[in-house]
Amino acid sequence: MYKPKHFTPTGKKGGIAPIKIVAAVVVLLLLYSAYSLLQNGVTNITSMTSVSLQTNQTISVRIYGGDPIAIRLQGSTSSSTRLYVTRLPVLYGPVSSVSLSPANGANVSSNGTRIADMNLKLESSGPDSAKIDITPLPSALAILASSSISVLTPVSFYSSSPVNVTTTATTTISQSGTTTSPTTTIAQSGNTLVMQQALNLMNGTTVGLLMKHYKALYLADAGCTENAYDSAYQNNYFTSPPGYASFENASLYTPRDLSINETLLPAKNTVKISYSTVSPSPLSTGLALTAIINTSAVSYLKNVSFIGVYSGLNYSVLNKSYTFQNGVGSSCGAWIPPN
Repeated sequence: MYKPKHFTPTGKKGGIAPIKIVAAVVVLLLLYSAYSLLQNGVTNITSMTSVSLQTNQTISVRIYGGDPIAIRLQGSTSSSTRLYVTRLPVLYGPVSSVSLSPANGANVSSNGTRIADMNLKLESSGPDSAKIDITPLPSALAILASSSISVLTPVSFYSSSPVNVTTTATTTISQSGTTTSPTTTIAQSGNTLVMQQALNLMNGTTVGLLMKHYKALYLADAGCTENAYDSAYQNNYFTSPPGYASFENASLYTPRDLSINETLLPAKNTVKISYSTVSPSPLSTGLALTAIINTSAVSYLKNVSFIGVYSGLNYSVLNKSYTFQNGVGSSCGAWIPPN
């Protein structure tokens, strides 16, 4: 990440709970098969499509050409099945756990929100396999997710608890394509789902990915020592660090973490996501980047502002700095000022 402005000491410029275990198992199971399913290609679904799955098999589909979605058959009997559904990459989004029986289908949101993007129906099943009918649901219909769905959040910056979505009646799709619209209630606040979706969307943007990479870099290099720092600086600049870039200054002003905060704004489905650097010095601690996400808009990233230690910078500069610092090849990359 871009090295915060250096300050001298005088101030002048120049210087596991059960829920978590279940969520982790879900992620590992889906990650295990993610590589193979991507190698086998992605099926684009624009009308009702039947797929056959073996237990523990994962397939990848797109709904109307959208983002790839992983569907995994977690378990099956002669009378019911359980599926895991999530957007890819697996670690970016929540995982919907879906139970199906011959009498009851389910409307599923691959984003883990209240609005479904597919209907799943059990056509047949056995001890080790099942045949599932997948019907895409246009977003314009705003069909609500069904009552049998539990949404697990294996990766989240603000909550590790599952969000249970329940409805007063099961939404189904008839042969004529008509639907019902039951009233939906949510175990956690509806605002939580909007914020969760906003963070998922942000993590899929170039800026969001860069912030995730920087957070990981800061945490990995938090234990940098003076000997390691001096050696890394010497290897990259072929000279000892000058005063403004001394280990003493770097240890004060290099962030150790990048915190993330979400604020629900008055506009419908609009969330402000804030990234703040955390360091021993207040001069390099505080807001660094903010973004506005509207989860209901096609172009959902509305604004990105570089402030605080990132004031006057842009994505290109920060990405170049990260590439340099991540390539330093020591436990002090985040501490070395980019060239």
